[in-house]
Amino acid sequence: MKKIVGIFIAIFLINSISKAQVSARLDSNAMLIGDQMNLTFAVETDQNAKVLFPSLCDTCIDGLEIIDRQIDTTHNNGRIAWKQTLHITSFNEGEHIIAPFALYDQDSNLLGNTNTLSLTINTLPVDTAAAIKDIKAPLAEPITLKEILTIVMWILIGLMIIALLVFAIYKLSKRKKTPKQTTAKPKPTEPAHIIALRDLEQLQQKRLWQNGHVKEYYTQLSEICRTYMYNRWDISAMEMVNDEIEASLKNIHIDNNIIKKIINNLQSCDLAKFAKYTPLPDENAAIYKDMVNFIETTKEIASATNNK
Repeated sequence: MKKIVGIFIAIFLINSISKAQVSARLDSNAMLIGDQMNLTFAVETDQNAKVLFPSLCDTCIDGLEIIDRQIDTTHNNGRIAWKQTLHITSFNEGEHIIAPFALYDQDSNLLGNTNTLSLTINTLPVDTAAAIKDIKAPLAEPITLKEILTIVMWILIGLMIIALLVFAIYKLSKRKKTPKQTTAKPKPTEPAHIIALRDLEQLQQKRLWQNGHVKEYYTQLSEICRTYMYNRWDISAMEMVNDEIEASLKNIHIDNNIIKKIINNLQSCDLAKFAKYTPLPDENAAIYKDMVNFIETTKEIASATNNK
């Protein structure tokens, strides 16, 4: 009989040792609204058990909010102490009851239920009889040497930037005001028409277009005509487009028919130079003849004017 009682006592002790111990606690049972504290679930099991703590959302506990959570374990005399700490806060005044939570192991065996907790959320008392006060102004702190040096540094940087901008503006304005010094091309001592007619004759002797060098032929033909205008009337024809040349010739009162014909010839030269246009042999001869007539005609008009 004594042996049987001993066996039952041994079994009871073994079950008591292996049974999990479950508890829950708060850092305090009262808290000011908006403050924070810890809610801790603690479980002590044997080494073969693994605790599955309840998966709680941030607002699953009525009236409370979970900010973050962590799980810790410690080993002691062949047992494991499991602890889940929930960092909580609340913005709801009054008493809040934290109901028990069931804790299970990895095999879905119930380890136990936590105890019921009560948490009171208090607010600061407001004296409604007291006068309303202004918001307290920020405290003044003495400025440090580091802050002074920082301010001075930024001021110096700002002054340097302003100085550079002023210098750049000054240089640009001075550059705009300074007229470009251009070296005027010296006028030849010979009359303009003599130089032009001689150059035309030399161009004719080269027989450029007859040998397939059409572009080079019309390039030199155009340059001879434009150089003649510069030497004859100071018209900078080499830098002008045809419309500008036409306006300049009209200002010196040359006959419109003469102007129209020379402008047409210059346009034909441009087509041959830039548009890969190949005039017919008759056109080559006609344009050359028109250039000669333009120089001869304007020379004769200039001579008559000088005689007067």
